Amino acid sequence: MISNELKNVRKKRGISIAELARRTNLSRMTISNIENQNAIPKIDTAFSLARELEVDITSIFFEGCVNHDLQKG
Repeated sequence: MISNELKNVRKKRGISIAELARRTNLSRMTISNIENQNAIPKIDTAFSLARELEVDITSIFFEGCVNHDLQKG
């Protein structure tokens, strides 16, 4: 299962959609669509967002499922 905590993480960091768009060379619409789960980011986009927010990619897009999958194995 994929989760999407982008909006929560971005807001906790005090970064606007416009600022994140500028930093990642993405459009505000793209970020908004990802946050509202109207689009799934490509892996390079997901890594770029995580890097700019200074968090691990799993804390934005895979929260909960990584630990769950490791416990199954």
